[in-house]
Amino acid sequence: MATNFAIVSQFIIGLVFLLSSANALKNPVTFAQGIADYDLLSASFSPAAAILIIVLELWIAFTHLSGLFLEFGSPTAMLLLVIFGVAVAINLGRGRNVHCHCFGSRELISIATLLRLVLLSAGETFVLRFSDEQLLSHLSRKDIALGMFWAIFLAVVFLWISRVNDLMRLLMLKNSEEVQEGRVP
Repeated sequence: MATNFAIVSQFIIGLVFLLSSANALKNPVTFAQGIADYDLLSASFSPAAAILIIVLELWIAFTHLSGLFLEFGSPTAMLLLVIFGVAVAINLGRGRNVHCHCFGSRELISIATLLRLVLLSAGETFVLRFSDEQLLSHLSRKDIALGMFWAIFLAVVFLWISRVNDLMRLLMLKNSEEVQEGRVP
């Protein structure tokens, strides 16, 4: 059971880092500015940090989605998640309103941001403990496809849960438009 959870976690984390690096690559200058906004590094170091983070995120995505070099990719992922968590916690502690820049988002950091990082770290703990490079090579294509399905499904559910306030606002907006148009009694 723990091995199955580790495989699903491995795929989820791989997808998260793939999407994160893809968004950072779309606009690396904005991503570097986002790093500077956290006010933990000198502004002159932010572009180098942005490049390093993008490369590490791509590396983590590759190792987690392919299963290759996972013994190096998994500790790298844990280290990056811890660094992100510390950066968020420091800025929350300072009472700063900083944009997360998670997946290109403009949402402000919050306890929910920290919770996402803690949950990803917990998943990575399972990957560190129960996965190995040979595991995926012993699985059938059906098992890998099933693991990927559950990874995508759980990632989408988690995304929806973490965005419940936005979903409620969207529903309220839709309902208010229906009332204004006279479609709702």
